[in-house]
Amino acid sequence: MLAQIHRLLDRYRGLPADRLLDQPAMFALFIGIILTNLVLFLVLSQPFAFENALILALVSVSLTGLAHALFNWTLQRTTHLLLAQTYALLLFSIWVTGGLFSSSTMWMMILPVPAIYLLGWRESLRWIVWVQLTLLALVPLTQNGWLPVSYVYGPRHVLWSLGNHVFTAISLLGGLLVYQRIYNHQLGEITRRNKELSANRAALVQAEAYKDQFLASVSHELRTPMNAILGFNDVIRAELQTAGHKLQTVDLVRESTEHLLKLVNQILDFTQIQAGRLQLQPAPTRLADAFAECQQAFASRASASVQFHAQLDPALPEWVMTDTKRLKEVLCHLLENAFKFTPSGQVHLSIRQDGRHLLFEVQDTGVGIHEAQQAFIFNRFEHADLQTHTRFGGTGLGLAICKGLVQLFDGDIGMQSQSGQGSRFWFWVPLQACEAPTSTRLNTPPERHATPFSMLLVDDNPVNLKVAGLMCQQLWPDAALHSVNSGQACLEWLQTQAVDLVLMDLVMPGMDGLETTRAIRQSAAPLCHMAVIGLTASSHPQDHAACVQAGMDDVLLKPLDREQLHRSVQAQLSRRGATHG
Repeated sequence: MLAQIHRLLDRYRGLPADRLLDQPAMFALFIGIILTNLVLFLVLSQPFAFENALILALVSVSLTGLAHALFNWTLQRTTHLLLAQTYALLLFSIWVTGGLFSSSTMWMMILPVPAIYLLGWRESLRWIVWVQLTLLALVPLTQNGWLPVSYVYGPRHVLWSLGNHVFTAISLLGGLLVYQRIYNHQLGEITRRNKELSANRAALVQAEAYKDQFLASVSHELRTPMNAILGFNDVIRAELQTAGHKLQTVDLVRESTEHLLKLVNQILDFTQIQAGRLQLQPAPTRLADAFAECQQAFASRASASVQFHAQLDPALPEWVMTDTKRLKEVLCHLLENAFKFTPSGQVHLSIRQDGRHLLFEVQDTGVGIHEAQQAFIFNRFEHADLQTHTRFGGTGLGLAICKGLVQLFDGDIGMQSQSGQGSRFWFWVPLQACEAPTSTRLNTPPERHATPFSMLLVDDNPVNLKVAGLMCQQLWPDAALHSVNSGQACLEWLQTQAVDLVLMDLVMPGMDGLETTRAIRQSAAPLCHMAVIGLTASSHPQDHAACVQAGMDDVLLKPLDREQLHRSVQAQLSRRGATHG
């Protein structure tokens, strides 16, 4: 007997698990259990005279299963009909075998179980309630002796009761076995899918790393030619101060290149924000200076048709701790949008205190934004509509970058607008007042002296060397300029020649700018005290911090700006007491 059970279990384990998840397979198993139990009880029905009832139930169940297969009865209809037939047979058995004391009552308790597997909890709940009501109705019937109960039990009665218990237990265990197999299959499926998701996630992370690396590489490669274009543009512009029409052409070239550079910076900023790698660089900031810069930058946009008003709350603290560059980036983009979408009317900028927040508001009387478009105006690559994109252009990244930057400040950004009546964009950041920095000397241009100085330019790109050389010759005509194209060549030059300052490119083949600077700082005096200014196309704060950690005194961003280059070189030479002109 045990060997047969083991063989049945082995055969069950060999069945495909997917088969047991199908409702038709569960339904066939349900009918099979009913028919098997009916046949077994025919053998044990001698103590009670209801063999005819068992035979009738056997025939009825078989015909129901056959009708389901032939006439395409629904699973719900067939299951309820089979449960009703089983219920009628169980109720008759309980009626003639002792009422509540009958061992057949345990079958009544498991009657709703098949409905759970086949129809779900909602359908099975009806049978649970019906079974409980039936058992409650049997209480007075059994208590008052209104049932044909016989209390004289013989060997056949004991065998009947034992069969009830055994077959009930087998049915319950069979259902639990099926459930366990379904559970194990689903658990294995979930585990497999989790492994697939983990593998996909790892692939996405790696692809994201490749994308960031690609964008960083593209950024450097794009900035290199733009550095040359803008650098030569500055040189030509300085030589054409008296040629009006030629100067206008040069300015148009510069304007187009700066627009391209702005697009590159937007893409890089957005990818850094998305990757969570962009970090703020807070520093003491004089609000009046930052306000004056924004006001001056957009005052030229004003015209007879568009007026510009700016207001700074005089009650604000003079110095605050914030990242001025990123703050002005958000504010300038909102102002630029306001002027772009305001063909006539006015643009108003206000900066004021709102509790513990620093509140910025940009309001215009332009075309406005339709209410249906306002919900996703801060999403990436979004424009108000196709007509707006066609008319005004843009990448659709500006407001998404603004939102990301404001969130880095732990602030918030929003807008109110009505189509045809203008828009109001606002954002706030935490207001953190601070003391003025101990020294503001670097905020004023260092004095120029008459004695020439020497400078070494280090860059692997010959065009960049030419640009930097021409720009330095125009700024310091009497300076002695030298150039090399690698970090190793820089060290070899400094071993034999003395210079006052080195302009060091960051990315070079072989020994890069960081390694070369470390080698200089580890050299003997006076070489180790030489002024080193880094040149990099990367705007990422971590790269700038790496330059400072390597020993560079300052870092300038490519494309080079004449004023920043002049200010940085003069400051470093003044700090070291070098004579320069």
